[in-house]
Amino acid sequence: MFDTHLHTSFSCDSRMDYNQAISAAQKLGIGIIITEHLDLDYPENPEEFVFDFNEYFSVLGPLRQEDKLLLGLELGLCAECAEKNRQLIKGWPFDEIIGSIHVVDGIDVYSPAYTLNGEKKPVYGRYLAAMAECVRDFDDFDTLGHVDYICRYAAYSDQNLYIDDFYAEWSAVCAELSRKEKALELNTRRFDDKTAVASLLPLYRRYRELGGKYVTLGSDAHRAENVGRGIAAAWEIAESIGLKPVYYKERKMFFDRR
Repeated sequence: MFDTHLHTSFSCDSRMDYNQAISAAQKLGIGIIITEHLDLDYPENPEEFVFDFNEYFSVLGPLRQEDKLLLGLELGLCAECAEKNRQLIKGWPFDEIIGSIHVVDGIDVYSPAYTLNGEKKPVYGRYLAAMAECVRDFDDFDTLGHVDYICRYAAYSDQNLYIDDFYAEWSAVCAELSRKEKALELNTRRFDDKTAVASLLPLYRRYRELGGKYVTLGSDAHRAENVGRGIAAAWEIAESIGLKPVYYKERKMFFDRR
């Protein structure tokens, strides 16, 4: 079983050494896909979420093992940088590419300012609309990452994303994923919050209703103690909805196994 989303010190927001990640995975008996951040034209500091591909593959390439360690990328999707993304990643031997929405309309979703100056419904609605646009217009990713990313940092008393409030917007995302046969990540970062998990389940059921079949399971770990966090629970959720856990090697889909 693979934890398909985690970051080491190649990402600016992680201090976890790759050896720590590998050791943590070995203790758990799982495989990992290291997926470092690449967000071009990031607000305020365009170079913050960029790393050296040459160094990455030179250091980690020799450690790659089929059932234990694969090398991926978490790619920040945005309409303005779509072509630059295509050109930059072309030809590099990534196993898996996660497409994630971190920036909307040139604003960092991580920043509390993103949600402080607007009401929840239009703010979340625009976030999902941007997500649907990126999935529609960009093909070079394998799985759509942490759809509830905005909920982590939102300045609302109830941060959860409820399908009843955004049925059309979320359905548009799911329809594009299904049409392109892309996976949807089941990110476990907020699994400690039962209300968060409860709000996520209908989103994944809707993805299944619209023809979606596959999920990747990712902890989004930035520390060794979080590697593999919630992966077993995510597997059970996926199976209960009828979704198949998968991972990617050399950009090809493989069924996960326990």
